[in-house]
Amino acid sequence: MLTSQLLETFIYITGVFFGIIAVIFLYLIIKRKQQQLFYWKVDRYIQGHNDAWYTYLIMDGAPVSSVKNEAEKAAVDQIFVTYMTTINNKEVRQRIAEYATQHLQSFYVKQLKSTDLAVRLNVLQRMLLFDLSFLRVEIENRMKKKRIKSMEEYNLCMRVVSNENSWLFLAHMYKPCLQLKEYEYKVILSQV
Repeated sequence: MLTSQLLETFIYITGVFFGIIAVIFLYLIIKRKQQQLFYWKVDRYIQGHNDAWYTYLIMDGAPVSSVKNEAEKAAVDQIFVTYMTTINNKEVRQRIAEYATQHLQSFYVKQLKSTDLAVRLNVLQRMLLFDLSFLRVEIENRMKKKRIKSMEEYNLCMRVVSNENSWLFLAHMYKPCLQLKEYEYKVILSQV
């Protein structure tokens, strides 16, 4: 009798365990399919609108219509990075900054508030690459409230602040949020 109860309990616990594993497995499959669909939409947008972006950014043509969803915004971000890394031109940077200010502001602010460090580092690099001045206030607030926890993020924020707000930069050089070593001071000052 005792062994049959133990056997039933063991079978029940095993069933629950395998049920939980099956649910987790299905969740991971669904998330992966959503991610693949997202990247497919990004690639499709880039392929379909590459000529229009070339006309706007290089030939000074008509602006491309506004983007509708997150996949299109991510695609436009990839297009901008491609143009800025291959054609580092003042006029192209200005057109990118204008378009991003008008149509992608919420996208970049959302990325800056992300809990994922890699996403925040990417948007800080975009800030420096595209000269996105609308992010300056958000970055200054993050520094003032001492919400920065990694050295890479702090270095990028210091580079942004050094260009825009010299008083805040000097305050952080005098009394940094994170403990800086001599080498890190040299890195920050060499990038200013």
